Amino acid sequence: MPQQPPLPTPRNPVAAAPGDSGSAVATTLTQQRPWLRHYGAVPAQLHYPDATLYQMIAASAARAPTAIAWDFFDTRASYRALLAQIDRCADALASLGLGARQRLLIVMPTTPQGVIAFYAANKLGAVAALIHPLSTSAEIGQALDATTLSRRSRAS
Repeated sequence: MPQQPPLPTPRNPVAAAPGDSGSAVATTLTQQRPWLRHYGAVPAQLHYPDATLYQMIAASAARAPTAIAWDFFDTRASYRALLAQIDRCADALASLGLGARQRLLIVMPTTPQGVIAFYAANKLGAVAALIHPLSTSAEIGQALDATTLSRRSRAS
């Protein structure tokens, strides 16, 4: 397997190919993005896996099933339990007709159940938006508009 070039870092914002100092490019990038000097050990660019949020939670459950996934007001759940709850919620939402590319507005306080619903929608390929139940009608309208739900869809 060929050796990969180094990842960019604040001290080396543009990773040079082997045998290339890249110093001119690094200097230019630091001049264009002066905040990189303050990043410390944080890389200038982050590389994210090509996976859905649900797939990432499922990978965590496979890697560390008994690790604590959430701790909320004296209650805890392992990643195994969280994944099972997400799967059950996804099954329930699917039975109600939620599917890929549809929108789900989750109106509830920040609780594990809201997070479970969010990941369940992600598992189905739906777009989820969270909104607090004490939001004003104007704020709820903005959230609905942001998820591109039409006024007609809101009535049903």
